[in-house]
Amino acid sequence: MFSFRLAEQKDLKAVFELMEQAASQLSNPALFVPETRESLERHLEKEGRLLLAEEGRLAGYLLLRFPGSAPDNLAPDAGLSPAEALRCVHMESVAVHPHFRGRGLQKLLLRQGEELLPPEIAFSLATVAPENAPSLRSFLQLGYHIAGTKEKYGGKLRHILLKELGK
Repeated sequence: MFSFRLAEQKDLKAVFELMEQAASQLSNPALFVPETRESLERHLEKEGRLLLAEEGRLAGYLLLRFPGSAPDNLAPDAGLSPAEALRCVHMESVAVHPHFRGRGLQKLLLRQGEELLPPEIAFSLATVAPENAPSLRSFLQLGYHIAGTKEKYGGKLRHILLKELGK
């Protein structure tokens, strides 16, 4: 049984190690764009939240970001207005330890992440590589839809996923 909690500064080393491990085991490295340590710290301290899943050890994480009026907000890519862009969260990064894959943990993290959102957040956005079928399937099963497909992260093709919250 997984337990969930918000990360603290002391958790960042383990999260970074899990992110590197998850990225290194992919058959196609273009499927996942890892965060930097600085990015993880920014999310933890001011831009968002870092949700951890544990089962005796770190099993996975979800990085949530509140982009506000940042130029990299995905809202315009999804056809949302400037006012709607201010009410968005990005499900920025999700990784599951290889030992825990196949148990629906990505979906559990996304659901738990949505429960942590303040009531003014009306839209959830994410990007997924079109060839990352397991991740795309998880998002679609949770009510996201493909709002567009664009090059992101230095030329990597990504589906822009959108979910209207509260529906």
